[in-house]
Amino acid sequence: NIKAIIMIKCEVSVCGTINKEAIIRTNKDGKSFMSFAMNIVLPTTSGSKVLDVSVLCDCEKNNDVSKFCIGTRLNASGTLLFKKRGENLYLNLYAEGFEFENVAAIDSIKGSMQFRGKLGKTIEEKTDKKGNKYHTFSGVSSEKVSDGFEYIWISFFDFSQVLDDAIKPETKVEIEGTLDLSFFKDKLTISSRIKSVSPYVPVANTSNQE
Repeated sequence: NIKAIIMIKCEVSVCGTINKEAIIRTNKDGKSFMSFAMNIVLPTTSGSKVLDVSVLCDCEKNNDVSKFCIGTRLNASGTLLFKKRGENLYLNLYAEGFEFENVAAIDSIKGSMQFRGKLGKTIEEKTDKKGNKYHTFSGVSSEKVSDGFEYIWISFFDFSQVLDDAIKPETKVEIEGTLDLSFFKDKLTISSRIKSVSPYVPVANTSNQE
């Protein structure tokens, strides 16, 4: 089950190729679900790199594992969550729907992001080639694990001038924007073009995420 309070939550459409065939499993509550894995090839500065996405879905909606064979291309839509453990960043898609026809030839992950976390130390104002001003800054989401914390950093770009004086560096915010994944020097980076930003006030919860 997805936790009630999620610090980075993305609604996405994923286009790629199945590289681990589907199997039916049962969770602790006795509810059946299907799981498989997809490969998404994304461009890098030196060529391309494969991104792995683990997919889970409810068997009440999808229980025909024969459709989900290795090598099959498809579009999967649903909620994408990130999990970081050490140097590894895992992508888990809780899928709501699949399309097997008219699948694009180029892999992609497209969608929106909801972020709750803390801003970095600086908010920079820059000017693009056309003379338009924009802001760039980073934000971090933390998750408590057994031996400390894991941190996921996001690069944000404000081209619509939605920031106001109430948003300061190192404050907690809630941001809605795009999800943009890319590789830089073979390392996956997460960025977002923000559409709205507001102060975030955490509420008491039993989740490990902050």
